[in-house]
This record gives sequence, C-alpha cells and structure tokens, in this order.
Amino acid sequence: MENNKKNINSFQKKLFMSAKLINSVIIILLFFGMFVYYIFFPRTTESNYDKDLKKFPEYTREQLISGEYFKGISDYLSDTIHGRDKFKEYASQIEALYGIVDEEQFFGNPNPPEGNENSSYTNTSVQDESDNSEVSENDSSDTLSTDNSSDTVSVEPEPMDEQLCEGIVILGTRAMELYYGNTDNVKKYAEYLNAYKAQLGDGVRVYSMVIPKACAYYIHDSKKFSDVWEHTVNDLETIKENLNGVENVDVYNALLPHTAEDIYFRTDHHWTGLGAYYGAQEFAKTAGVPFSDLSTYKKEVREGFVGTMYRYTNNSATLLNNPDDFIYYVPSGTYTASFYDWRFNFIKNHDMFFYISEEKKSNLFLTYLNGDAYAAKIESDVCDNGRKLIIFKDSYGNPLAPYLLESFEEIYVVDIRKFELNGIEFIQENGITDVLFAMSEYSAASSGVNRDIERIRVIQ
Repeated sequence: MENNKKNINSFQKKLFMSAKLINSVIIILLFFGMFVYYIFFPRTTESNYDKDLKKFPEYTREQLISGEYFKGISDYLSDTIHGRDKFKEYASQIEALYGIVDEEQFFGNPNPPEGNENSSYTNTSVQDESDNSEVSENDSSDTLSTDNSSDTVSVEPEPMDEQLCEGIVILGTRAMELYYGNTDNVKKYAEYLNAYKAQLGDGVRVYSMVIPKACAYYIHDSKKFSDVWEHTVNDLETIKENLNGVENVDVYNALLPHTAEDIYFRTDHHWTGLGAYYGAQEFAKTAGVPFSDLSTYKKEVREGFVGTMYRYTNNSATLLNNPDDFIYYVPSGTYTASFYDWRFNFIKNHDMFFYISEEKKSNLFLTYLNGDAYAAKIESDVCDNGRKLIIFKDSYGNPLAPYLLESFEEIYVVDIRKFELNGIEFIQENGITDVLFAMSEYSAASSGVNRDIERIRVIQ
C-alpha cells in the first residue's frame, strides 16, 4: 500500500515538473518570437503624427567609443516600434483618463522689473515694436464665405502634417490640447456659480464666461481626433442648462465667425488679445454696457513669440520654426491701475501692461497684468455709469480688463485660485454690481478650480 502511494506521489511530481517545464518553454518561445519579430521584421517607417522617424545610425569608431552608436540604435528601435501610432493614441487616451487637471500652472513673477509707476496712463510704457497702423477687422462674412459660382472648381485642401507630442496634437503649425470634458465637474461649476447669485441677490448680476480651448475650432482636420471638439460644445451646453439666475456669456459662438483670424496662439495654450477682444465684446453685449471698437486701440506687436506649447511638446522643432506674433491692444482712455497681494494689501501702481524682456520672450503672456502674480483694481477715467465689475479668473481672464474701460467705472481682477478673502464680503464691501467668472473650459471642468470657487465664497 505504501509503495502504491509513493508511486502515485512520484508520478504527480514528475507530471508537475513536466508541466512546469512545458510552460517555461512556451513562455521562452513566445518571448523569443516577439524578439525576432521586433528586431528583424520590417519596422514602422511612416507615422501619422511625426514627420521624421529615427534612422538606424551609421557605424563609426568615434560613435562607438562615445556610446552614441548604441544610443542611436536604442532611439531607432523605440521610434520605429511596430504599431507605433496605436501605442501613442492609447497613451494619449490613458493620459486623458487621469482627469482634467487645473487649467495650467500659475503665470507671473511677483517681483517684475520696475517700470513706469505713474498712477494714471494714456498709453503703455511698453516699447513700441509695431507699425502703429490701425487694426482692420476682417468681416466675418468675407472671411468664411465661399464662391459657389458655376465656373468655380472645388479643390480639396491637402491634409496637414499631424504629430502627437506628449499628449498634444500639432496640426500643421498649430499645437492644441485635447479637451475630453467632464460632465460632473461642469455641473458642479454651474452649481457653485448659482450659489453666488443666490447669496448676492437681485442687486448684483453674475455671469459665466467659459472660454473654449483651441481644439474646439481647429481640430476638425485631424486624422484621429477630429471629433474632440464635440466635448467642448456638450459641456458648454451642460453649463448653460444648469445655470440658475447666472447669465451665460456665449464665447464659443462669438469666436466661431473669426476662426480665420488669429484668435488663438499656435505656440501657446492661451487665446490671443484679438480672441479676448471678441470675448469681451460678447460680455459687454450680455451686460448691456458700452464697448469701444478695436480701431480705437493702439496695436502693439512683439515678433518671434514661441510660448508654452513648445515646452509642453518637449521642444517641438515645428513650433520653434513657426513662431507667433504676440499682438496686444492698448486702450486710448486713461485709467489708474493698482496692484495688490491676495489679501488685497496695496503693493504698487503700474500700467496694465508689463514689459517682458527679449530674454524672457517665451513668457510674453505676462504682458497682461504681469500674469497671475497680483490682484488688480483698475479705475476708468472714461466711464461714469455707476457699474463696478469683478473678474474672477484664471490666466485666460488676464487680457479682458483693457477692453472694458468704457464699460465699467471700476474693474477688479482676481485669480480664483489664489484669492484669500471672502468673495461675497469683498463684492458687497466694494459696491460691485457685476461679477464675471472668466476662465478656460479646462478650469471650469477642473475639480480643483471648482473647489476654489466655492472656497472663496465660504472662507471666513
């Protein structure tokens, strides 16, 4: 009996070892097959997203000694991996699942170079690099119209080069973040704004200005992401449907007729001064206040601007070689601009526009109010309608104030992410009549920024 048990145990052990050996051989053969396929079979030679893939390095003795030869092989194998585009698409989609992050890093230097500190200004002290010619606005019907006459031949435009770099699409020479939306968060955004309106009552008007990302207008020609723009429209409609007593400023449709104009930077994640002008114009229409035509402003130009997208795309040569013109518009009316810390302690008087040196040209968006470094109060000398405005904003709201000098007697500009006072009390104590929440759609869909909106409503 004992011999039978020993024979059975011995057989089971042999069977187990045989199965273990077979599994090991199968795994080794699978890895070997993948290795052979990966190394020796034809590799990816073209990409929908990157124009020039790495080439297998040429052998030289110097490169071998320095290690560059083996590094070149490694780069080649990584760049030409089978299914390369699919892997990049999956990586981008997985990154989107991390959730919407705060709209951006803060922009601004709390100790900028000293400039003209007079308390009232007619023109900015920024060096004039423009031709000082008046700005001519493109008529939207001319810009977007097509000739449908019978002798016109319709020609399909050539597809633009497309790259995917660090989760950002570069379409032609324009870099765009991909906005995938967050329905729950934008509902929460609307809920928090409703709470402001309910607490402030009928005497104060509250507005929501949610500013789309560039992909809402320019992603349509993408091979892989042409439907991303729909998330913008869906979330904006969700916000509008959930506002209660808060007035919606429809920036999306206000900008739509102007997409042939430079309303967004190609190398930076912000809208331009021109885009902000059309946004401010729509807000003034909603608020029922006067608004100056762009022809009354002085046009300032800084050439060779390569902004944040260059860094976000791991230093894309496409963006570096195709810089933007940074254009901003200086109002003709005089005003007093004062700057404060986030508890609204006075720091200094300064122009609304800050001069950014050539060495720091990548930060030209700091031209507006020195970015997010200060809270600001602008007192207009050309408006006496009794209306006072506060702009709760992220960096997208920075360019708005210069366009509203004829619309409001006083304009307060406060970064929603940094303010340390109770927003309701601040509005009431300063006799503010109009409250504008102006931020990018990323921020409206960000749980972090939403918490800040609520935080300053209830902070003690």
